[in-house]
Amino acid sequence: MKIFLSFIFIVLFFLPVLAQTEQEREVRLPPKKMKERIFKQGFSDVPQSVRDCHATGTFVFYVKVDTHGDVKSAKLIKGLCKDANEYIERAIANWKFKPLEIVTKKTAFRGVVEIPFWYGSFGSSGY
Repeated sequence: MKIFLSFIFIVLFFLPVLAQTEQEREVRLPPKKMKERIFKQGFSDVPQSVRDCHATGTFVFYVKVDTHGDVKSAKLIKGLCKDANEYIERAIANWKFKPLEIVTKKTAFRGVVEIPFWYGSFGSSGY
């Protein structure tokens, strides 16, 4: 009986650790740290439809990045116009981030990415 109770205790103690999903192990980074982790980005030529909407301002996206630095998802928080929003969202999906290691273990991370945009071109802040 004592062995059985010990087994139950061990299972109950370790089960939450084993049941964690990758999402639960994500680390949230502030916007400045997210920007610093951008390794590869690319924007194709800005389509005329985006230029025609005369978008000026800052796009804000909530981005989730996997353990390899690939974008898992990008959710628009603040956009400018429909065509520009879709254009930027497609571009972010192909970005690559520097993987994040915590105690020598690669960790998924998430955070806000801000992208300045003026009439079909990007701001001088490194994008």
